[in-house]
Amino acid sequence: VFARIIAIAVLVFGCAYWLLETVRNTSLLRIETITVIGNNRLSTGEVTTLVESLHGQNLLLADLDESRHHLRAAGWIEDATLRRVLPSTVEVVVNEREPVGLGRFGSALYLIDSEGVILDEFSP
Repeated sequence: VFARIIAIAVLVFGCAYWLLETVRNTSLLRIETITVIGNNRLSTGEVTTLVESLHGQNLLLADLDESRHHLRAAGWIEDATLRRVLPSTVEVVVNEREPVGLGRFGSALYLIDSEGVILDEFSP
């Protein structure tokens, strides 16, 4: 009876390991498409360049939080939400900062938002 339980346990763990490896390595879940929503000031290409490292990663295993932090480091992006869309897409929803004023640093003018974040150099 004990040997039978051990054999069943080994079989179950072996099948679970095989399934995990199959899902982890399948090409069906490789990120091929990144869609961007909510961008007005930044182009879709600029946003996708910021998360380019996601391309080719497994959709289920990709670290979307790391990509979110990378997006938030960009001046114009206040926040971002990344969502997995099966089988091979990541959807990026960006919330861009709104310029509310100008700041002078040296001889240059810069757009700033309500929190004082410098967004970009002002060019009339």
